[in-house]
Amino acid sequence: MTGRGWRAALRIARREALRAKGRSLLIVLMVALPVFGASAADVTYRSQQLDTGERLARQIGRADARLTEPVSDLPIAQDPVDDGRFVLRGNLGPAAQQQPRTDVRSVLPPGAAVLTDTVARTTIRTGFGLAGADWREFDYDAPIAHGIAVPTGGRAPRTADEVAVTDRLLRAGGLTIGGTLTEYNTGRVFRIVGTVKLPDRLDARQVFALPAAGVLDAMAGQGRPTERKFLVDAPDGAYTWDRVRALNDRGIVVLSRAVAEHPPPDDEVPYLREGGADFRAFSDMQIAVGVVVVGMALLEVVLLVGPAFAVGARRRRRDFGLVAVVGGDRRHIRTIVLADGAVLGGVAGVLGTGLGLAAAWSARGWFSSFSGKELGHFDVRPLELAGIAALGMAIGLVSAAIPAVLASRESVASSLTGRRGVRRGSRVLPVAGALLGAAGVAVAYYGAKVAADDTVLLTGCVVAELGVIACCPALLGLAARCGRVLPLTPRLALRDAARNRPRTAPAVAAVMAALAGATSVTAYWASTDHDARADYRAAARQGQVLATNGYENGRGLRQAADILAASLPVTGPGLVRGYSDVCAPNSGCLTVSLRLPAELRCPLDDLSGPGAIEAVRTARTDPRCQAENRSSVFGLPVGDAETVRRITGSTGPEIADALRTGVVVFDRRYVKDGMVTVAVRTLTPQDPASPTTVSAAEPLPAEPAPRLVAIPARYVAPAEDIPALAVLGEEAARAIGVPPGDIGILFDTVSMPSEADEQRARAQLDGVVTGVYFDVERGYQGRPSTQLLLLAAATVVVALGAAGVATGLALADGRRDLATLGAVGAPPRVRRALSAAQSWVIALLGTVLGLAVGLLPAAALRWRTAKTAADAFDMSGDGAFGISRPDVPLVVPWAEMGLALLVVPLLAAVVAAVCTRTRVTVGTRAG
Repeated sequence: MTGRGWRAALRIARREALRAKGRSLLIVLMVALPVFGASAADVTYRSQQLDTGERLARQIGRADARLTEPVSDLPIAQDPVDDGRFVLRGNLGPAAQQQPRTDVRSVLPPGAAVLTDTVARTTIRTGFGLAGADWREFDYDAPIAHGIAVPTGGRAPRTADEVAVTDRLLRAGGLTIGGTLTEYNTGRVFRIVGTVKLPDRLDARQVFALPAAGVLDAMAGQGRPTERKFLVDAPDGAYTWDRVRALNDRGIVVLSRAVAEHPPPDDEVPYLREGGADFRAFSDMQIAVGVVVVGMALLEVVLLVGPAFAVGARRRRRDFGLVAVVGGDRRHIRTIVLADGAVLGGVAGVLGTGLGLAAAWSARGWFSSFSGKELGHFDVRPLELAGIAALGMAIGLVSAAIPAVLASRESVASSLTGRRGVRRGSRVLPVAGALLGAAGVAVAYYGAKVAADDTVLLTGCVVAELGVIACCPALLGLAARCGRVLPLTPRLALRDAARNRPRTAPAVAAVMAALAGATSVTAYWASTDHDARADYRAAARQGQVLATNGYENGRGLRQAADILAASLPVTGPGLVRGYSDVCAPNSGCLTVSLRLPAELRCPLDDLSGPGAIEAVRTARTDPRCQAENRSSVFGLPVGDAETVRRITGSTGPEIADALRTGVVVFDRRYVKDGMVTVAVRTLTPQDPASPTTVSAAEPLPAEPAPRLVAIPARYVAPAEDIPALAVLGEEAARAIGVPPGDIGILFDTVSMPSEADEQRARAQLDGVVTGVYFDVERGYQGRPSTQLLLLAAATVVVALGAAGVATGLALADGRRDLATLGAVGAPPRVRRALSAAQSWVIALLGTVLGLAVGLLPAAALRWRTAKTAADAFDMSGDGAFGISRPDVPLVVPWAEMGLALLVVPLLAAVVAAVCTRTRVTVGTRAG
């Protein structure tokens, strides 16, 4: 068509958009949604991609270079722009560690100014008690350091007894500006004069003091590890890439401003040749996932907007018929409909881009706090935003393409009379869709289990989903046939949906695509969460307070139990008696432990001596060495039924009966013929199996002769991870012949202790009891639920939007049917009930299909993970050391899926009912 014809079509499209404002606004908003998201994401992503100047300001301030004190003189190879990534080019063995390290100050250029930055992990006394923090002696207020730490309140330290703290530490520790802070190791008290934030680590807990404070020098004198870096203000050309490589040969890591601003080519970077990881490029998996996510999002929008154009074209059939009467052909009608897409898509592109810019600006603070890293400057790239805005016009043209072709094929008589005629659904499309879906499943399985190719895997998932979309019209017809048993209103809604499949099927497919994506991610998260939960080993039952005293052999445990009982919300007796390794200088260690029967005992358990290597080789195929062994935090406790209840939560008269004469065991393998074997032995310091830590202050009393004691046993299955393998009764302890001692503390809690409670308890223990370390078992925490909530909200919004659009189109398209209902006396509430039923039907069908289809990508990704884990297991040979083959199941989130199946259609129906007008205008019917 000529340019003049396109100008006329665009004028017609503009006038039609102004005449049908409601439908035009609906289309503009739907097309603007992906443009809005893409533009906001583009600006936010570019803003968090710091330019070289911003990145260097946060790392080295205004300095020319930052040199890190080496751990040895071994040469290294580093990344040119990231001094945190480097590889050793030698063997860091004991001999290398004993070599004198290069003094960084000795290799500085003449006339250079230096500022030291030293940091170490320490303990501080907070407003609640004791807490861990990073102690950093660094003058962040010096001109050379501006940009590394940003002041947020108060002022910078000026004397050796003043400090500043990060905002996160100030809140977590109950500290205040003007208050005091005590460094635990030196006991020195400092005054807090200001707060700061680290732009790259907003959640950091750090204390800033001047180098003159000398706390870290005292810690280094005690042998505590510290990390020291040097900011250098040097003459121009002092730190070229050649100079950096020369310092790398002496073990010094350098971040040079000149090198970061002008990086060397890859062939001059030994780091890449030495096997260093290149994090600058996206992986194939990231690219494939990004393409699939963006493609499916655009497909959802096209599926929603296309029916809107189809309804608009159908309402203008008489206009198209008049165009044909005056000499217009199919090409002109197609152009008019495509012009609708161009006009509305262009408006949506401009509107979505503007809203995206506003959202990106207003959400900068939220995104920074959520990601823990401040964004850089507001980075707007006009060419990228112009391309995103053009995407809106492209969506409009693609969405209007099929309605344009269908409108051009209408006969002149049908267009002028308004008769639709009867159309039969395609019989080829559902067959092709079923074949396409089966092929997609096969391709996904091949990419996951055979080829191990992520791109092939995701391609198969997309092909399968497209196959199901092709089957949607046929599934609508099948659902309409099954609707005979439904009441009148949902039956009418089902029949209307089946009769108008070109309008309803895309909406169902859009809801399906939204729910499929959410189901895939939720199922995959549930499966990985299952893996992490299975790997987690709790020290005690959830909510319990556990304390051990491994360095003092029970000394002070009674006093520590009293302190914990007074400072934490605990209940019941806390002290645990029993046996654990007791070591003494020049005397060895006394051990009392359970012993597996000979037929279950791995030969490696008794491994020592010159035949060790050969024993390892023979044990690799021994099934006894592949069984999983649980560790015991408490060693071998001695107690009564209450002790068993505290450890396992199990109660019952059989437990008390078993403890009168024997032992209760929580691992069935140790029990043979109703008996368990307890081994008593003394390990000398030269014994390879002897513990390396000697902790008792005096030699052991009388050393009993090594022996095995058989004791009657009863097996009790534990419900969860527990801190012991068994509990001995008092009679069994007397049979062993070694008196039990205090070995730990185990309290039940009334409520979960807070972080402030823990800090107070540590402060109460400090200075009173040494060597007691307690922890609160909070159970498996998993990942934060914020992502799941955001995903659920996005899913509901998209699904409701799709159902609402389809319902609005159905009401607009079925206005004549509603007029007929009003003419025959139907009450106004029928319109509301019918719209709610139509929305419910669309959302329900889309939700059912989405939940079923969404499991395929999750299953394929789990197949891929299982194959990778199995291959790694076979190559490592870990099975010879008691490690079982990894289990990688697909966890189906039935609860979440059931909730979606109930909530999404119900919400769609409620929203449609509330937003529908009940007044019906009765008019004439054409034809």
